[in-house]
Amino acid sequence: MLAISIRSGWLRYAQADVIDQTLILNSLKNTKLSKEFQNLDMRSLDLSVLFGVILQDVLNSVPDYEKEIHLSLDDRWIDCQIIPIDKGLKVEDQQAYLNWYMQQRLGSLWSSCSIFFSQIESTASDKNWIISSIIAKNALESITSSIKQSGKNPVWLEPSILSMARLVVSEGPGVSFFKDQRSVRALFFFGGNLLAFGQPLIRNGKMYIGSISGDKGLADSIIKMVNALQPRSKKSSISINTIGELPGKWNSYISSRKRHIQRINPIAGIKKGKRIKLRKGTDLSDFTEVSGLMQKALS
Repeated sequence: MLAISIRSGWLRYAQADVIDQTLILNSLKNTKLSKEFQNLDMRSLDLSVLFGVILQDVLNSVPDYEKEIHLSLDDRWIDCQIIPIDKGLKVEDQQAYLNWYMQQRLGSLWSSCSIFFSQIESTASDKNWIISSIIAKNALESITSSIKQSGKNPVWLEPSILSMARLVVSEGPGVSFFKDQRSVRALFFFGGNLLAFGQPLIRNGKMYIGSISGDKGLADSIIKMVNALQPRSKKSSISINTIGELPGKWNSYISSRKRHIQRINPIAGIKKGKRIKLRKGTDLSDFTEVSGLMQKALS
């Protein structure tokens, strides 16, 4: 399988063989995209050609026999949100509400977008939570046609947030912090489900909720619990993970709570093939989405 991630101006990909439900990693590479590719117009008629150029660079470096492509894209390509909806509503009323909500949110862009919904099962909340993934129809068609024209099969496409979540999902209350260039992404979990995500802030040595999509009450509760941790505090009742060296104020915030935090290497549990060669200085934490896609291929 071939897993490709595009996030924050970087193209990252891995090629792996699946043998008896075991991944054998053969290649793991990343490359900085030029500004031309970082600021694409998702409704441009040239998008198919431009995406084809990106794709060809990857295909030139992997075996010809590799046919299946799994793809993870950031919010420049796919807008992902977690939407609350009353549990008491009938299915048809839920669908009507979601359609209304999206029409209000997208306005004139509504007709030019493809929208996908998936429900999160949560017994801990009085609401249902719906993950929405929005992509321009032109972008979706361009991606699909480019992959098929290259002789490959587009098996899976998802927003990067869901690829990240698959790697660190926790049964109890938990939060995982991901390095994202100069900022930090936080994913909040409960009961084995992703219920909120966003970009919290550090002010005066404490974390604040910032921009959050989904169950803000859960996110706020977990943030308060993390803030309350001290170097000599008893073992935390929440799962706290970090992926990558967090920037700026986050580094000192995490360091003061390090005994409560687990550092995750997204590639650690994957068997390496004999052919794999990593570039010197490769930061494995950058391959979170790629690893999440590979886990999906096994499910």
